[in-house]
Amino acid sequence: MADKLEVGTRLRAKFSDGAFYSAEVVSVSSAKKRSKAPVQVFFLGYDGSATWLPLSDLQSKLLPKASSGTAPAGKAKAKAKAKVKAAGPVADYSALVKGTVLRAKADDGKWYAAVVVTVAKASAKADAPVKVNWEGYTSASDEWVGADRLRSKLITVKAKAKAKSKAKAKGPEKPGPALQVVPMLRRLAEHAKKDGIAVVQSSAKTEMVKMPYAKLFASVQENSAKIASMLTNLEEGTPRHVCYLLHPTIAYVVTQLSVWAAGAVCLPLSVHSPAPELEYFVEDCEAPLLIADASTAALLKPIAEKLGRRFATIATGSDSLSFTISGDSDTLERKEGDTNVTMSDNALILYTSGTTGKPKGAVHTFKSTSAQYGSLSKAWKWSSTDYTLHVLPCHHIHGVQNILNTALYNGAGVEFTPFDAGFCLKRLCSGDITCFHAVPTIYVKFTQHREKLDAEGRAELDKGLRNESMRYMVSGSAALPVPTMTAWAEISGHVLLERYGMTEIGMGLSNNITGTRYPGCVGWAMPFVRVKSDADGAILIKAPQLFKEYYKREEQTKKEFTEDGFFRTGDNCQCGGTPEEIQEMQAQALAVEKATGRPKTDPADKPPAALSKIYKIMGRSSVDIIKSGGYKIGALDIESTLLQHAAIKECAVIGKPDETWGEKVTAVVVLEEGKSLTIKELRDWGKERMATYKVPMELIEVKELPRNQMGKLEKKKIIDEYAPKLA
Repeated sequence: MADKLEVGTRLRAKFSDGAFYSAEVVSVSSAKKRSKAPVQVFFLGYDGSATWLPLSDLQSKLLPKASSGTAPAGKAKAKAKAKVKAAGPVADYSALVKGTVLRAKADDGKWYAAVVVTVAKASAKADAPVKVNWEGYTSASDEWVGADRLRSKLITVKAKAKAKSKAKAKGPEKPGPALQVVPMLRRLAEHAKKDGIAVVQSSAKTEMVKMPYAKLFASVQENSAKIASMLTNLEEGTPRHVCYLLHPTIAYVVTQLSVWAAGAVCLPLSVHSPAPELEYFVEDCEAPLLIADASTAALLKPIAEKLGRRFATIATGSDSLSFTISGDSDTLERKEGDTNVTMSDNALILYTSGTTGKPKGAVHTFKSTSAQYGSLSKAWKWSSTDYTLHVLPCHHIHGVQNILNTALYNGAGVEFTPFDAGFCLKRLCSGDITCFHAVPTIYVKFTQHREKLDAEGRAELDKGLRNESMRYMVSGSAALPVPTMTAWAEISGHVLLERYGMTEIGMGLSNNITGTRYPGCVGWAMPFVRVKSDADGAILIKAPQLFKEYYKREEQTKKEFTEDGFFRTGDNCQCGGTPEEIQEMQAQALAVEKATGRPKTDPADKPPAALSKIYKIMGRSSVDIIKSGGYKIGALDIESTLLQHAAIKECAVIGKPDETWGEKVTAVVVLEEGKSLTIKELRDWGKERMATYKVPMELIEVKELPRNQMGKLEKKKIIDEYAPKLA
């Protein structure tokens, strides 16, 4: 079948990242031992070694249609081509000349900088008349491309107006009951038909409680009706927002899904927040209904009364699996269609860390949340057979979307447990858990716990962590030091998977779930994600997973997006690197794999071509973001609170590098004349006004803080002097 291929034949070949790239045939074998992968190819523009591939991983007109990687067969292919040709836009390339710089779409679906080599006038090249050279690559990788793969203001496409009018003719989405419209809820109904466990509560001190999907769905149906009733007869213009202050438990899951089934918007609050912070969130998001449980009612109810909001509680029945949400307004007469939604409606509001002032509510729709589940499921291969141990808070993107909701979306099991190093390690060794998500601090605490065990206990732990059930372990929300990654590899036999995301984008980049993982790197674009960097090297993201807006902050929302719709993350990056840097990445990956004692992959000494497109986070664009214990903390928000202290005249809050926490929240202060302040006094005072993870761990007293001529604090100078990097 490969007899028409010859040495030197140009074609498309599938690389290990799943994308097709330009390649050249090096050898074709008819030997029996090569029957499954008879063609050896070299990827053009790269220095990687040649690779033997099966015919299914090749695309060429010289191959039988059934063997070509993704091409449609027979008449279907001809029909598709004719349809595209008939409907395709008419592009004018006359303004393009040799040397024009533009953006071009590569085979992996991403856009990269490129330079025009030539523009063909021959009709044979009508569909792809522009030859481009990818910036940073040799001429061997030059490609002929058309308007659909080019971005430049010099290209005019006449069919644009026609396309817009066609899109407009589709009309608005038709609302329907949330239980029928929202993919998460539709899937929940399907999961309920099977005999599977949805949510589990466990701890070192209590018996395990298990909630089946069938019981969960029934509870959601019952309680969503009550929430819908509580949201009846609201003042005109009041948003259907529901704030809830609940620990990560079965009650949390029932409440979240019931709010959505009621056609309302979820706003999870942090159980670590003091009353002033909670009041700010409730008032800012304009939520008319607040929900608490027995342990949080005393904190949330006074806020509801002060702001004139409706209040309800969720109570657990005697069997630990019955949950009832009740309040003063749960018997109001409902209106027809009160649970109707569209996929474009708001679904979830998560508050940011307050890096540029007060925290902002990032609004996600049912469409963007569903895209997140789809992307994560595809990238990390989630299925109904998965079972995850959940130890993270449920008021930010990692705990809510990455773990809880992606698991529920797939019909997997979620086990909530308060973090206890010994108990969690016992569960990870049990063979019940298939995937685990945490922050670097947790892996450090695991390591510290292990050090307290005797030799026999350490050996038993190491063996248990190497059970065959565990598919992967994630480290996110903060940078993972390579020594920590290597130490955990030696202990557990697992190479931690690093990824990159934030409240506004969900997950944007990730190391591959299979194959080699690269220390210090956050991998490649997640499914559906387009990524690039701006002139300053900051990451820009565009994807259906993106948030819709900052609630009630139209101008701030506009500032965070480029003209072509990319979100400005504010984090600096490096894509690829010099040959020496790429070789070092490969060497580090090889070292960590070997540290496991059971390498799951076998990295070659020579780096693969894909490393030229891997992303590494180089640091935060803003010096006002602190990453401590997995939390992304806004320094400005803390500073505004500290300045209310009677003893503090001026202050700057910085992140001081720390092996355990990643960064310690550190207050550098100038005190009022005659005043004194200890770290204990500051922490006691701060815990009444801020979430505990925001309260400074260290206090540095100085006579003055450096400022520029405009009177602005020079944070970088403060960081350089008082927060030197760890050796």
